[in-house]
Amino acid sequence: MARIFETVKGETLGQSAKLLQPSQIKPALSQLSWKILKSLAERSSYPKAVARSLGENEQKVYYHIRRLEKAGLIRIESRIERGGGVAKIYSITAPAFALILKPLEPVSAGIKETPEVLEPFVQNEKLNCKIIVASPEPHGYTGGRGKDAPVSTELGLFLGQFVNSFPPRSVLFDAEAHENILKQNIIVIAGPGVNSVTFKANKKLPIRFEGKGEFFTSLFSTATGKKYADESCGVVLKIKNPFNPAAELILLAGRRAAGTRAAIVAFTQKLEYISGGKKHWAHVVKGFDTNRDGFVDDVKVLE
Repeated sequence: MARIFETVKGETLGQSAKLLQPSQIKPALSQLSWKILKSLAERSSYPKAVARSLGENEQKVYYHIRRLEKAGLIRIESRIERGGGVAKIYSITAPAFALILKPLEPVSAGIKETPEVLEPFVQNEKLNCKIIVASPEPHGYTGGRGKDAPVSTELGLFLGQFVNSFPPRSVLFDAEAHENILKQNIIVIAGPGVNSVTFKANKKLPIRFEGKGEFFTSLFSTATGKKYADESCGVVLKIKNPFNPAAELILLAGRRAAGTRAAIVAFTQKLEYISGGKKHWAHVVKGFDTNRDGFVDDVKVLE
């Protein structure tokens, strides 16, 4: 991916662009192909709906969609049952495309390209989520106090590599996370003993916290049936949001502060490894204090 910049009325605008080979350009040059790309850029959809919105023959649209997919300009985003069959939902592979005629030249460092695994939490260099941390005041079912401000700041610094600004009120205490907030893309930090949002979602998590009241004694994996009681163990997961399946949730949490820090370290230092290129995933990690300064600085993925 590359970046395209343009100055309009004194304001610098930018967009991510996919670099194309000459062979990829031809499928996009017809008038109908261009209309299809513009339509899918506005909203992901299936061929029949695209044809209907454009007022075009359905078979013609199917033909051009197949060519665009083969050229790598669009992709199958998901599949849904519709009319007794399965409809393929298509989306563009990049918000812009570019052809390079001369070799690229060195440029000064800037915002890094967003890893696919961070979508939709970061899109087009904009933070597209709320980060929910545990309040430091006694609150919630357990009356717990959040102590994860330092590691939460580390997460913010990590995400700052990929965004040009943070919208107002990007970070909220769990006590502030009302129903409308919970239905957005959310990143939740800390376990159910101190973060009430984790507590509310716990029963629907693929790796959940077990115990009674504030005494959560272990992590339990529904996939393997294993339990993890070490306080330096944490859960790192990205799933559909239990409060709204149309949104996404990232959870970085442990039974205790050491486990939460282990989850943050795993996410910020080993993101590509723990995601494995998948859209959704869930892992148990264990933190280690390799330099013996009292803080977790390395992790091992247990599952």
